Amino acid sequence: MTRKERIQEAIEAVGAEAVNLAITLAEVSDPDGAYTHLQDMGEFEAAEAVEIIYFNIWTETTKKSKIYL
Repeated sequence: MTRKERIQEAIEAVGAEAVNLAITLAEVSDPDGAYTHLQDMGEFEAAEAVEIIYFNIWTETTKKSKIYL
């Protein structure tokens, strides 16, 4: 699954505004930090978008069982 496809999946799951926030924060820092910061702020939809876009890469590229963080 390409990054564009993961972004589209995230938009369908949580909405464009949450995805925009997730991507912006992940680019300024890093996905792990963005995920934690968004969880702490109560932005759970944006945190889920970070998970969909950045954390599911391993699963999609290796076709192995899901890894839960």
